[in-house]
Amino acid sequence: MIFDANGNLQINTSVGSVFNATPPALSNGALAQQQVDSVGSLCVNNEGRRNTYRGVSVAFTPVAAVSYPLWTISGSSTKTVRITRLHIAAFCTTGTALPARATLYKFSSNSGGTQVAGTASLMDSNNAAATAVFGNYTTIPTTAAVIGGPIQADVLSWITQSATVPQPPTAIVDWTFGTNGGQQLVLRGASQWAGFYLSAIGTTPVMSVTCEWVEDNS
Repeated sequence: MIFDANGNLQINTSVGSVFNATPPALSNGALAQQQVDSVGSLCVNNEGRRNTYRGVSVAFTPVAAVSYPLWTISGSSTKTVRITRLHIAAFCTTGTALPARATLYKFSSNSGGTQVAGTASLMDSNNAAATAVFGNYTTIPTTAAVIGGPIQADVLSWITQSATVPQPPTAIVDWTFGTNGGQQLVLRGASQWAGFYLSAIGTTPVMSVTCEWVEDNS
C-alpha cells in the first residue's frame, strides 16, 4: 500500500484504453478495457448486431389492386419486425408507358387471396431463422384494414423494354426507414402487415421486390 505525506491511502486507478495487437477473446461476463489501435484510436465495430434479413420476390406478375395490397410482409408472434428498406423495380414486355402511383400502408388485418411466400435470406448465417413472412399475391386479399393513413407514396412509369431502342432504367421505387434518427417501419405482432398497391398496372408487367428488415425482442 502507498500513503501520502498525511497518511492518506493512495489508490492507483488506471484510466484509459489499451492496445492489443490481437483483440482479446472474452468469455461470458468478462470485463475488459476499451481497445485502441497502435496510434490510440478507439476500436469501434460499426456493424449492427441485430438479426437482419432480406426477402426477394423475383420477376413476378403483379395483380391490379386499387384497395388491397399486391405484396405484403407480416409481423411476427415472437419478434418485433423492423423494416429498413423496400425496393420495387418493374417494367412491361408489351404495351405503352403508363404512369402509376405506388402507395405503402400498414394493415391491422389481412386475409383472403393467394400469396406466393418467399424465403428470407439471412445476412449472417449465425442468425436465427426469420419469423416474418413476405410475398406477392396471385389473387388479391379480400380484407385489409389500414392502420392510419399512407406511410409512403411514389410514382413510377411502366416502361416497355426494347431490344433495339435504348431504354431508361426500369421503373424503380426505393423506400428507406430509420434514417436521420427516425424510426424504422415497425410491425408488432402477427396481426400487423405492411404492403403496397399500385393505381395502375402496365401491359404484360414484370415486377421484383426486395425488402430488408431486422427482428429483435424490443
